[in-house]
Amino acid sequence: MKSKFVCVLMALLIMLAPLVAYPKSADAAASKFITSVNTTSKVVALTFDDGADGANTNKILDILAKNNVKATFFLTGLGAANHPQYIKNIAAKGHQLGNHSYTHPDFTKLTATQMKSELESDGSKSQINHR
Repeated sequence: MKSKFVCVLMALLIMLAPLVAYPKSADAAASKFITSVNTTSKVVALTFDDGADGANTNKILDILAKNNVKATFFLTGLGAANHPQYIKNIAAKGHQLGNHSYTHPDFTKLTATQMKSELESDGSKSQINHR
């Protein structure tokens, strides 16, 4: 059982590697990044970026549930608005949700005000005006 879990975990990490392999192109606003914590256990944090169509969400949830693994799903507001049941499923299965902006624009081309609007938007046209 443990080796099966390790195989699934490694497969997920391999699939996610291209998402984190790109260099940063802009400086982020001041924030506190936690890169390690004191623990006696070996742990890995899994995160998934939402695909606006939600096509893989249920497959990922099934694999995680089968292996008793929790993860964080970063969702776009647009994806959440179009697929509210996926968000309910993610939360119901005990996973964390994170904000991946409303429409997923290139933040290196936005002003600070536009970035804030993306992160706080509920989708109304008056809030998203940089497209």
